[in-house]
Amino acid sequence: MLNKAFFLGRLTKDPELTKTEKGASRTRFNIAVQKDYVQDGESVDYIPIVCWNRLAESVNLYCYKGRMVQVEAHIQTRSYNDSQGQRKFVMDIIADKVTFLGSGKKDDSSMEENTTNLDVNENSYEIKEDDINF
Repeated sequence: MLNKAFFLGRLTKDPELTKTEKGASRTRFNIAVQKDYVQDGESVDYIPIVCWNRLAESVNLYCYKGRMVQVEAHIQTRSYNDSQGQRKFVMDIIADKVTFLGSGKKDDSSMEENTTNLDVNENSYEIKEDDINF
């Protein structure tokens, strides 16, 4: 069985780093991925990505709005009960590896495409019900 996804795109805004109650680092960000074809006038998909632990901290440190990244990820499903007691199901894209492309400096005006491969491949965090802040 295989659960693997690859994305190449630019961050739509700066990543957001938070800590769970147990102290795990979590970073969320969205990337804009351009389609090879245009259907119904929409040429870009906006993909929400979640990173955990050391990878989350590295993404928060080195990524910013507009930075090109390559994301290797897996899809994870989970469920929870909302405030009305209804069962809700959620699908998350969990980054396993993020390759930072382009300039590594946020304020670099040249933004030349000198690929800085700062791969961080440690993202072995399993989401538990306690980690969800609903």
